[in-house]
Amino acid sequence: MKKHKSILLSICALFISISLSAQNYAQGEMNANVGMGIASSFTGKTQMPPVSASFEIGAGNNIAVGVVGGIATTEKQVGLSSGKSYTWKHQNLFFGGRGLYYFYSNTDINLYGGAMGGYNSVSSDFSTNDDITEKNTVSSEAGGLAYNVFIGGRYFFSRRVGAYLEAGLGNLNLNAGLSIKF
Repeated sequence: MKKHKSILLSICALFISISLSAQNYAQGEMNANVGMGIASSFTGKTQMPPVSASFEIGAGNNIAVGVVGGIATTEKQVGLSSGKSYTWKHQNLFFGGRGLYYFYSNTDINLYGGAMGGYNSVSSDFSTNDDITEKNTVSSEAGGLAYNVFIGGRYFFSRRVGAYLEAGLGNLNLNAGLSIKF
């Protein structure tokens, strides 16, 4: 038990020392990000990985708010032994707002957590070589909640340009790309 307490105390001391040496993500600071989803929760096999862009601005001490948007395409195929096949192609267009809390921020490194909420517009095309319908291609559109809870980090190679990586649960499970500081 003593060992667990000393490990916990060491971790707390490390976080406190990092926080005390860090600068704050200040009100008015801005970042723009362009990235690609490495893993997502969209249905089917990825045809075009999720590509997204986001912009955020410091709203207070270590707090930022912003917008995000992106697009992804997937395809789901089912082939039967009879030679008949069924294919669904989905295009996801998502957009929304995001909020971030910066745990650590200095000139080169940002570590943060956040959440995104918005809308996911899905258009789907269904095609088959089966004669179950008069038309062998059917299209539809739908939409619903787009969400993501994530942790992330940025490393700036220069004063203004860097890379970011975000991991989370929701529409984009792993996202990486370029970040520009204004």
